[in-house]
Amino acid sequence: MLDRKVMIDAIETHCRTLTNQDKEGWLRIWADDATLEDPAGVDTFRGVNTLRTAFWQLVELTSPLRLGLREEIIACGNEAVAILSAESSWGGTQRSVAPLVDHFTFGPDGKITAMRAHWNFARHGYRPEAAARVADRESMIAAVETHCRASSEGDKEAWMKIFADDVVIEDPAGSGAIYRGIEAVSTAFWERSQGAKPRLQLTEEVIVSGKEAIAILSAEVGPENDRRKLAPIVDHFIFNEAGKVTSMRAFFNY
Repeated sequence: MLDRKVMIDAIETHCRTLTNQDKEGWLRIWADDATLEDPAGVDTFRGVNTLRTAFWQLVELTSPLRLGLREEIIACGNEAVAILSAESSWGGTQRSVAPLVDHFTFGPDGKITAMRAHWNFARHGYRPEAAARVADRESMIAAVETHCRASSEGDKEAWMKIFADDVVIEDPAGSGAIYRGIEAVSTAFWERSQGAKPRLQLTEEVIVSGKEAIAILSAEVGPENDRRKLAPIVDHFIFNEAGKVTSMRAFFNY
């Protein structure tokens, strides 16, 4: 497993060098074959040479750019998640974006091999949301809210309705705790989850990009005389065309 500090240092460098427009310092944290999606599922930049040219041109166009961490960095296996805020200039207009969730994957040498930036880009005027209709967006947010409410209330019937038959849940991400298919999710995962008596609460607005959604949560778990708070938690949902959840991965510092 990659050293947690290596990943945290790289993400802090990412924020600092973009803010300072330190191009060479920023490029040093990336693998040669890295992929960067910003926004996730919309604009993809492949390879460090593309980051050096096409992506960096966007950095210059949005300057002055200020990128800051809002929460502690979550490290899971060879992945890490950063919850950020950003201030930038688009077309001469200053804009603030928050929350912004960057999901990083690292190679064994500590270099970033992939990053996907999740933010409500359409609402912030970056470009129209072409991959999902407004009704889809609303139903995805409703599914995330149902996940939180039904998990907290022990309402298994309502909770199960949001998932596809072939759903895969990984909780925590990177731990090897993977539940495949509706049968495993409705039995082993549900029983394990409810054994912790969870109380889930959204702490930020849900981020929707195409057929993906990001929820930033806090949770209280454990027996009534020994409750523990877990925060931040970032849940990444992927939906199918029918609006059912096909994948959920939970990131927190387990």
